[in-house]
Amino acid sequence: MKKAPFFLLMGLLYCIPSVAQVVSSRMKEVFLKTDLVNAADNFQDPWEVTYGPDDSLWVTEAKGYKVNKIHPVNGGWRTILDLSNGSSFTPNSFRRTFGSGQNPWPQGGMMGLAIHPEFMTDPSKRFVYIAYVRNYIGQNQTYNGENVQGHLFMTWVVRFTFDPLSGMLASPVKVCDTIRGSNDHNSGRLIIKPEGGTNYLYYAVGDMGAGQYDNISRTIKSQVARSYEGKILRFNLEEDGDPVQMPATMNYDRWIPNDNPYNATLGVQSAVWSIGMRNNQGFAYDTINGIPRFYGTSHGPFSDDEVNLLEPGKNYGHPLVIGYKNDGNYNNAKAGPAGSSLPLITSELANATTIGASYMDPIYSNYPAVAGNNSTPWSIQYIYNNRNYWDGSNNLQAQNANQYWHSEGYSGLGVYTKSFIPGWKNSLLIESLKWGRVLRLKLASDGASTVPVDGADTIGYFGSRNRFRDVAVDPDGRSVYVVTDRSPSSSGPSANNPIVPACAGCVQKYTFLGYLNDASNKSTIPEAIDITEAASNACVTGSTVTISSANQNTNIWVPFTGPDGNVLAEVYANGNNLGAVQSSFYIHSGPIRIA
Repeated sequence: MKKAPFFLLMGLLYCIPSVAQVVSSRMKEVFLKTDLVNAADNFQDPWEVTYGPDDSLWVTEAKGYKVNKIHPVNGGWRTILDLSNGSSFTPNSFRRTFGSGQNPWPQGGMMGLAIHPEFMTDPSKRFVYIAYVRNYIGQNQTYNGENVQGHLFMTWVVRFTFDPLSGMLASPVKVCDTIRGSNDHNSGRLIIKPEGGTNYLYYAVGDMGAGQYDNISRTIKSQVARSYEGKILRFNLEEDGDPVQMPATMNYDRWIPNDNPYNATLGVQSAVWSIGMRNNQGFAYDTINGIPRFYGTSHGPFSDDEVNLLEPGKNYGHPLVIGYKNDGNYNNAKAGPAGSSLPLITSELANATTIGASYMDPIYSNYPAVAGNNSTPWSIQYIYNNRNYWDGSNNLQAQNANQYWHSEGYSGLGVYTKSFIPGWKNSLLIESLKWGRVLRLKLASDGASTVPVDGADTIGYFGSRNRFRDVAVDPDGRSVYVVTDRSPSSSGPSANNPIVPACAGCVQKYTFLGYLNDASNKSTIPEAIDITEAASNACVTGSTVTISSANQNTNIWVPFTGPDGNVLAEVYANGNNLGAVQSSFYIHSGPIRIA
């Protein structure tokens, strides 16, 4: 039920001129789009964008093997690390060992980046952690006594130190150099978050694309706790006090927390923190109404891209449960082609029951396709059995025609906990590789589930012909930053459905402006956005907005919000520069004086 408005500001109305570079969603928000980095800057597949504590954007290049720092206002940038095989970085043992013509290329390359929480406050901890695929081992061969089908790479997680004198990343220290990689499903996301009062480094490892395309015969290990494949890993930010190993250069146990959840059952120090992952490409952490929450986004095989609430020791089901355990839409199918190495799923519910108390359903599964049959187009059985679809020549293409699958290709993830954009507080922002947009999901009050907004489960923003890879939120809550792929594809499914990007390798900034005027000279703000709440006879501080021609918001309805992120008032400046407009509000109770 919508609350009645108790406070409303209205400006004089006039016609609004068209403003270039603004876009909006079905919720009618208007944003100013700025290309901080455009195609001419030649970023080779920007992969991670992190808003750093130094008020810079830190961006990795998946194919360029560079880290760049970017000014979030004017777009000025410089490279602070280059690990390509031809770079001058020393020691050279940390550089990528294969050339730019490597075929196949690993999925990703230089991927996740995370900055130490004390980067700005402790000069001895100017640490930056980076994950990258360092070397190619080969295809279909024996490695460490195992017959590995498909393409095998090796991924490193390395801690660098930022040198303020040179402005470069230097002094690399290996955190882990035994993570296997592939040309598919490396995942590669890094994040630092607290757990039990201590900050740790978390890294997502995909299932290596086991059971599909070049890796169709590769053994799936997402359920094998001893393997790092298909897992979330947890590391210390600094070495702990474990005994020195021999040789001393192999002290990896010191990077592994002694209380990691699988240490006891495996009988060894293991970085494994949770299991049963397919391709977790997004991480986000924040506190939702006082409850700390850790989220991940993962690709589904034909449907059921997942948003998971990540917890220690949990099993997220892959390849035995896809999406929700109760819908059974993958019963009598595999999480990949029929001829793959993956196990046949007889019953998702039975598999979840067998896993037991550690099993965890996603909090949201995107487009859970029906089980269907061979006559139900784009149902799981229709795709799994590779039925014909009409493409003009009636070719057998269903398995590889992922443009018809019910999926988004979830990638980067952010959580918006600010109050500036009406209705956005406590929302997840998910990057879509497949459909070129950012999806917003509203979280329930406890952050453990999602709730509909205006009758739909998701809201799409910034739609364009691009592969959106990652997202970051400005601390002021006014802007979000996205990065887009330069390449039209990154692995098997996207290679069969390439997207020629509209903005190749770009870093874009979207700044919220407000709402347009409608034909009756009223704001287009949806009624679905609630009115904020106030306290009786006590002033509550609302948002402050600078209304000026420089901010391009003098001829648009500018909303003001309360601490809950809901709307308080709107101002239409009618072309006037009002400067910084502050808001505060309260509900009057008691007698009213009448003259």
